[in-house]
Amino acid sequence: MRRELQEAFRTLQSELAVLAAKGRYSNKAGDWWIVLQEADGVEPEFLIGEGPFGVHIEVYERTVLFTSPERFFSLYARNDLGIAQPLQRVLCETAMRLGDAKRIAVAAGGLGDTDQAAAVACYEGASFEAVSATLERLLGPPAQRWDQLDGYDYGWYLGSTA
Repeated sequence: MRRELQEAFRTLQSELAVLAAKGRYSNKAGDWWIVLQEADGVEPEFLIGEGPFGVHIEVYERTVLFTSPERFFSLYARNDLGIAQPLQRVLCETAMRLGDAKRIAVAAGGLGDTDQAAAVACYEGASFEAVSATLERLLGPPAQRWDQLDGYDYGWYLGSTA
């Protein structure tokens, strides 16, 4: 896993340089650390780690939770700090590297909106489709193109990694 993440980030050097230069929170380089979180009777076994530029990863049975410290609005043009496209590419390329992901779901975290979807992935071993259905139930229909987030009509994105 660490090798795949390192390789993904090696191929994204230009995007990561933009995040380091213009991002509000993604300004620290570094290396990946990943550990196995053993099952303890409450939590299932899963991988957890952090990497360069403040990213965080949790790998569950059937889904991967990958987060960036940048604010959700950084993903679209209206509030673009010059990092929307590089951040989109980092998320999509990393998703593709970690499996056969053809689609990606992206939602704002930190306010509790996505906690239930993360819990379904963690505790129920839910599929990507089940996690996406949970997000849709909580947040409504998704944007299907990055530019649709700009109108504030959608609270999350579900689209292609390509």
